[in-house]
Formats: sequence, structure tokens, C-alpha cells
Amino acid sequence: MTRVLRVAVLLAAVFAAPAMSGCRHKPPAPTAPKHTKAEMKYQAIYVEPFTVAAAGVKEEDPKPHLATAQAACLGALTNSGLFDTVKLASPGDPKAGALIVKAELVSLRIVGGGARFWLGAMAGSSDMKFEVTLVDAATGANVGRSVVGNDSNAFGGAWSMGATDRSLPGQVGTHVAEAVAFGAKK
Repeated sequence: MTRVLRVAVLLAAVFAAPAMSGCRHKPPAPTAPKHTKAEMKYQAIYVEPFTVAAAGVKEEDPKPHLATAQAACLGALTNSGLFDTVKLASPGDPKAGALIVKAELVSLRIVGGGARFWLGAMAGSSDMKFEVTLVDAATGANVGRSVVGNDSNAFGGAWSMGATDRSLPGQVGTHVAEAVAFGAKK
């Protein structure tokens, strides 16, 4: 009987220790303030097709990654509800109250699935970087220019079996959309 009592006391101590030590969840970190439609100088956003810099990138075929980043950018801008129009640029677009987004891919390295499987973290990290230029459609003046990018941690890529590598273009496209929203403010 004493042995059973000792085991019960030990188990109770093990399970009660975190509660007695003040273990609790922290409140969520404060988030950045959201933009509002009233803060925006432009009502329309026209995104030119994303391009690759003349110097090129390390990736042999960057087109699928460009398409993913561009789709993520358009989706994030549309879902933000900050603009009346968000679409790919075309020659007949109205110029008043419009902002043209030009994004040029200057750096791209996506670690492939085979390399990530066999080499893990030793395959290195993935990275993607754009030079984003914002142009006022009515005047043709540059409103803003920034470099937007991200990289994945080599160990994170190994731990997630390459998921962080594959999700990088979508994440960078969303960052481009955030830069556009910031640049479109009054």
C-alpha cells in the first residue's frame, strides 16, 4: 500500500509542478496597426508582370516562382479591401488615382526536394528578393522604391522537409503586397 501511495504522490507532484510554478500562457504579442481605405492615396493598383533582373538569378527556371509570388501579391492586395481595383496592368487602364507596381526579381535560390532530403540543413537556405518600384500612373513619377525579400532557415527547411523552401515565393509575394500598401498611403 505504501508503494502505491508513493507512486500516486510522485505522479501528482509531476503533474502539479507546472501549475504551481506559475506556468501560464503569455498574452499575444501586439500586432501592427491595420491600414484603412481612408489612408490610401490611390484607389487602383495595377501590377505589371513580375520580371527577372538582367543579371539573372541562380535558379534555372524562375518562372513558376515568379508566378506564385505575383499571385500571392495580387491576392493579398485584393483581400486587403484597401483598393477599389487590383489587377494586372494593361495599356487601357485609367491613370487617375492609380499606382503601378513593378517588381524585378534580383535574387532567387530555392533548395530542391532531393537536396533537402539527402543533405538536410547542409543544402543551405533558400532566398528570394525583389526590387519593387511604385509609379504614379498619372504623372509617371516614382513614388517609392524598396527591396523586399525573405530567406528560409536551412535548419527549418530540413526540419519541415522542404516546406519552408516551397512556401517562400508565396511569403515574399505577400511581403511585396505589404510594401505596396505602405507605399500607397497618403
